[in-house]
Amino acid sequence: MLSENSLLSMGILLIFFGVCLILFAVVMSLFRRGARGTLKAGAGVIIGPIPIVLGSDKRLLRYMLLLSIVLTALAIVLTVLSYVLTR
Repeated sequence: MLSENSLLSMGILLIFFGVCLILFAVVMSLFRRGARGTLKAGAGVIIGPIPIVLGSDKRLLRYMLLLSIVLTALAIVLTVLSYVLTR
């Protein structure tokens, strides 16, 4: 089994990886913006089981909503699976 310290380390690494990924996406979009002249952006926040999605484009908004629903379902499945396996 994983210890508390290893789970904490994995969580911190995931947060760090997410921040690096966001920074990379921002830098890449700045370079693309100069070439194309348009910029599309979207964001999703999951609070509990409720996804909140923002987007500048209708197509992008659909993708963000679908991704939020899939991630919420995955989180619920993993939570239930963790509960079942520990009992």
